Amino acid sequence: MPVALAQRERLPALLAAVRWNGQGAPPEPGPGAAAELLDALRWRGALFFEELAGAAGAGSRQMSSAGCAN
Repeated sequence: MPVALAQRERLPALLAAVRWNGQGAPPEPGPGAAAELLDALRWRGALFFEELAGAAGAGSRQMSSAGCAN
């Protein structure tokens, strides 16, 4: 049986993503670092960690809080 650990404040978004049934668009992140990173990816396409941080204007702390790991 798989086990996952998550921060309580992120749980609603994680559950929505897991429970998404593939119909229509997946749930969008709320305002914050994750939304800024998603916008950067939509605008520029695939990016390396440093490029993504620069494109989104995010520091390493913001990248980590958005779920990105270096």
